[in-house]
Amino acid sequence: MLILARQSLLALACASAVIATPTPSTQADAVLTRDLAIRQDTIENCAENYTTKNGLAFKLYCQQNAPLSDAVRETTGAGVWFYTATWDECMEHCSRFSGDACYGMTWTVPGNHCWLKTSNVSTEALTPAPEAITALLIDRNQMKGYDTKCPNADLSDKPLPGVEGITYTTHCGKVIDEPPRCFEEFDCFDSDYRAFYHTETLEECLKICTGLHPLCRAVSWNPDLTAGYANCKPKYGNSPKFISPTAKQGVIHAAEIVEFDIPDTKCPEQNTYQATAGDKPRFDIHCGKTNPGRNITNLHTHNMTACIDACAASDKGCKAVLFSSTLDSGYNNCYLQNTSSIISDLSTSTYAVLADSDVPSSSPSNSSSPSSSSSSNPSSSSSSSSSGGSKAWIAGPVVGGIAVLAALIFAVFWWRKRKASKEGAVEKDAQNAAYGSVPVHDAEQSYYRQDGAQGGRAEMYTPGQTNELPGSIKYAHNASEAQELP
Repeated sequence: MLILARQSLLALACASAVIATPTPSTQADAVLTRDLAIRQDTIENCAENYTTKNGLAFKLYCQQNAPLSDAVRETTGAGVWFYTATWDECMEHCSRFSGDACYGMTWTVPGNHCWLKTSNVSTEALTPAPEAITALLIDRNQMKGYDTKCPNADLSDKPLPGVEGITYTTHCGKVIDEPPRCFEEFDCFDSDYRAFYHTETLEECLKICTGLHPLCRAVSWNPDLTAGYANCKPKYGNSPKFISPTAKQGVIHAAEIVEFDIPDTKCPEQNTYQATAGDKPRFDIHCGKTNPGRNITNLHTHNMTACIDACAASDKGCKAVLFSSTLDSGYNNCYLQNTSSIISDLSTSTYAVLADSDVPSSSPSNSSSPSSSSSSNPSSSSSSSSSGGSKAWIAGPVVGGIAVLAALIFAVFWWRKRKASKEGAVEKDAQNAAYGSVPVHDAEQSYYRQDGAQGGRAEMYTPGQTNELPGSIKYAHNASEAQELP
């Protein structure tokens, strides 16, 4: 009987495998054809204009190619392309290129090749190309640059207007000898495309620096835009080294923040606080706690109560705050939140939430709302309401069905594995065949994360958190062959 049952099960598994195995078809070809058709439609019906995330405006020319005038070149002078998933990503790279200032781009399919263009590109040079999109600057004055004179006396100290507690030192005609850095507020590209911000003044660049995460302590600023539109380059600035820029970098002035307002590290003695702003709501304070709620915004405050008052004064539905007593995560150390989540331990932070809010905890705590902790205890449901028990009948059929399905899947897997191992052994013995190497992932290839919306940031910066700007996957691999478009 057992043998018969096993044979029946194997027969059923074999039948399932036969039914599930697709017959030879052109499915892969159909997918490829559809993908090419979508990209071709993008080429033929491209948008008229596009403005990059950092403000550089382009006019698009559908099915047009701009030969020559390549900004990315080999040492021989031959142009080099790199891959971007879409034409707009190609323009984003143009706006952030640190090299010969980028005035346009050409993007071609089916290879998704991005070619950046110098100031020599023009509409007169455009040629018809069914598989290309070209974008040129709408207003070349965007690359005109600003007054190159150092805004302050060399090595002078000055408070940063509009930002309390910040003093900076100006280094005229100097660049910070530090690699390009990534911050959570913008997508991180390869090093040649890592700069993002464009500013008219050194102080504007510094103000951006104070709002970045992790902590930004210094900036290099290129007023003449010689090295590209993204002329404000924030740095971590840990013991920065200031050197003279090369001729290719153009005129650069640097600034280092030398004085910060240091937050109060002492948690309030009372576990509640009545806000002095807005409707003066009451907040429950949790010292040494953190909470990955949804951030509305962040700002700098000297202490916890000032952070709570900022929440009470907000018109964005602020329900909680997270205050960091260190500046490692960034100068803006007060995070206003409109949601709450599980609180957990973090010695350098303090969390406060509107009183009577139901905030679950990841560990036992002396929270003032014991009812919430008891409701989160699974054992408390044993003496539960009828609603909890009324759904128990679902478990029997579901578990039984899952068990049968699991047994069937295991039988199919076991039968195929046994069959494959026998065939493999026979073939190896008969032919003494050698096994070739398995393709491996290229360790040099770069990947960029897919970021969510601005509100998804966790409470404080840690590597890998989402950034505030809308993100998309970006690629910039200058590892292709040197060649030029026809």
